[in-house]
Amino acid sequence: MRRLRSILEDVKAFRQKTLAELQNRQRSDGSWRFCFEGPVMTDSFFILMLTSL
Repeated sequence: MRRLRSILEDVKAFRQKTLAELQNRQRSDGSWRFCFEGPVMTDSFFILMLTSL
């Protein structure tokens, strides 16, 4: 049970770190602008992943 708590704490910490990073990158108008180097479908999947967070 102790290991499960440790994993949950790690996940929560990673989530908070990721959210803070996204908020720091967000523009004042609420948008994000990233330089994508891959094909359009990869970009689309990335955008869908961000919106699911």
